[in-house]
Amino acid sequence: QLVWRLDLRVDAANVSGYAALLDYTVGAYRPAPPGYIALAPGTADTLYSETITEADTPPPEAFRDPATGNFSVLLHLERNVTWNEGFRVYIDWAFFNVTFYDTYVADTVFRVSSVEPGNVASLSLLINATHNATVSYVEVYLWNHDTSSWDLVANVTGAGGVVDVLVNETVSVGASSYASGGYVDVRLRSVLVSEDAAPFRQATDEVKVEIGYYGAPALVVASSGSGNLYVYLYLSGNHTLVALPQSLRYGCAVTSDEYLVYVVYGGGLPNFTLVDLSTGSVTELPSLPENSSLSLLAFLPGRGGLVYYMPAANESAAYYVYNSSAGAWVLNGAAPLTPPVFACTAAGDTLVACANATHLAVFDPVTGAVSAVYELPLISAPGQYLVGLVYDAARRWHVLLYQTGELRVRDPTTWYTVEPEAPPSAGYSVLLAQDPDRLYYLKYASRELYVIAKGDLLLTPAG
Repeated sequence: QLVWRLDLRVDAANVSGYAALLDYTVGAYRPAPPGYIALAPGTADTLYSETITEADTPPPEAFRDPATGNFSVLLHLERNVTWNEGFRVYIDWAFFNVTFYDTYVADTVFRVSSVEPGNVASLSLLINATHNATVSYVEVYLWNHDTSSWDLVANVTGAGGVVDVLVNETVSVGASSYASGGYVDVRLRSVLVSEDAAPFRQATDEVKVEIGYYGAPALVVASSGSGNLYVYLYLSGNHTLVALPQSLRYGCAVTSDEYLVYVVYGGGLPNFTLVDLSTGSVTELPSLPENSSLSLLAFLPGRGGLVYYMPAANESAAYYVYNSSAGAWVLNGAAPLTPPVFACTAAGDTLVACANATHLAVFDPVTGAVSAVYELPLISAPGQYLVGLVYDAARRWHVLLYQTGELRVRDPTTWYTVEPEAPPSAGYSVLLAQDPDRLYYLKYASRELYVIAKGDLLLTPAG
């Protein structure tokens, strides 16, 4: 509908006339309602108003310029006197209130607020909706905070249309992108089977979002030359050892999915095992397709349990992918990286890696598509090698640690220098890890573990 109003006055008596809207369908101003108001203003402000609805002829759409969206008003006033004398018109304001609606689409957004954004592994949607007419299909979208756009996650259709709709959908790929703003926006869009002159109703009995989180409950340290995993449970502060079936060699690596830890030994047999921290049990897994010389390992929870393995990161970009659900190696290829690759970590459903000592790359290990490449503000060189990389999903930080103890943080738009710096390391085999609130740093060739609360880090934009 269109509500238009005029507030005006004149400085003389016996003035009358009309205000008319331009009907763009015929190219002429209206001679009568709708789109026409008779005027008889006085010396005091007078308010005139008209409401035009879809039931009127012409309808509200006829008075809006289809090219510009503008309205055009003709104001015609005359003074009815027997002598020639002018007058003035004072228009205080002209007001146009436009209401849009679509008789064929019902589109509603629901917001689930106060969501903890960090370490989101999955979103499970349960939506019960009904309509007072038959709809052709119902679409469900989630707002992607990283791309500032709606992503279609479910589409419900039915033969001849549907009235009652039940949506039960779990989203894992990219789940962290839908909660990173501290809330989840769910959009429900229903479309009629055919054009209907009467608006229809979309009613929701239930909109439920269940959020699954992931996160390592412990720091797991693998030491070359040892036959043990050293486990530090940061929630309780307790330490424990897990005996492994063989000693870890140069090139060993570990990665974890909560309490399940995947271990690459760097040679020998078995060379790939799964450790259950809740029971201390060790299970042999299918052997590595290639033994490691300097391996990188990362677990991608947002991909339903893929383990990314780069066996010779110092000289090659070749990689393999293990599907933990299927219990098999399923993919191999060359990563879109220039070796040497110094560090690699998972960011939900993508991988983050530092390559060629110059760049930080974010890419999809399944498709090979690169979503971002950032030039490092501090280039690795002898004496200041990059030695650690973690991704903080809650803050959307890439955190880098250098051999000098210098830290760099990258959010989606900016590099930051960080204070205080970490203690310098004599070598590049260190551990940098994190939980939702803290950073952990284990120095090379020592048992010195340094911890700092993320809230105590001072970030300054890097020039």
